[in-house]
Amino acid sequence: MTDAYVDFNAGSNANSGADWANAKKTLSAGMLVAAVGGRCFVKTNAGGVKDTAAGPISLQAPANQDNPLRVYGCKSGTTATPPTASDLCVRGVDTLPILERTGSTGDIYFNNYVYTHGLRYQSSRWMFGRTGQCYFHQCELASTGSDTPAIALYGGDSFPDMATFEDCEVSFASTAGRIFAPYSAGPTTQGMMMQFIGGKIAGSVFPTNLVKAIASTMTGDIIFQGFDLSSMPSGRTRSSSSARVRS
Repeated sequence: MTDAYVDFNAGSNANSGADWANAKKTLSAGMLVAAVGGRCFVKTNAGGVKDTAAGPISLQAPANQDNPLRVYGCKSGTTATPPTASDLCVRGVDTLPILERTGSTGDIYFNNYVYTHGLRYQSSRWMFGRTGQCYFHQCELASTGSDTPAIALYGGDSFPDMATFEDCEVSFASTAGRIFAPYSAGPTTQGMMMQFIGGKIAGSVFPTNLVKAIASTMTGDIIFQGFDLSSMPSGRTRSSSSARVRS
């Protein structure tokens, strides 16, 4: 198992990523160092310097089902290698390291098998889980665009894709935002699922229709378990009729 270190503020992608003094600059570079079954520790400074750029990014985890890659957001003052449990970010208490993509094509793609704790992902367009299983714990997912931004799970031919969001905060900048029900371009969506366990919709904007199906004939399941939707105003709907939502 390899540990990799990323510092959004002081790192450089010319570094080895072997410790904080030699940290990589970007999350994608750190994930490549961590490799199959590895851990990637991420921090920034107290000022909150981001891993930010215009256009899309594909976070390709070099991992498999038995050996997922694990990404941990750490507090800004963390120096331990490896970090201890007390160094890890707590959503709602600590400022989370931010990966941000902006512009008309500011998509964030998550590929393969990855576990993420304590990071904030900001996308101006789409956040996709693709081909594999992604697990987000105590993360923040912020849809910052206005042109039908979405959080979605998109599969290939017949992958048993799954995205789980445990104790995560989801926010939108536009009422046109939505969570797209799992969708596959292949022959089936059997086994495809998005789970929201605990957590909440945050912020002052709530989508007109929170969950929507991309294609009515190819839709996986969305499960809400203890997910706080109390901020939903009157006149808004939780899901369209063609989206399979369970709670």
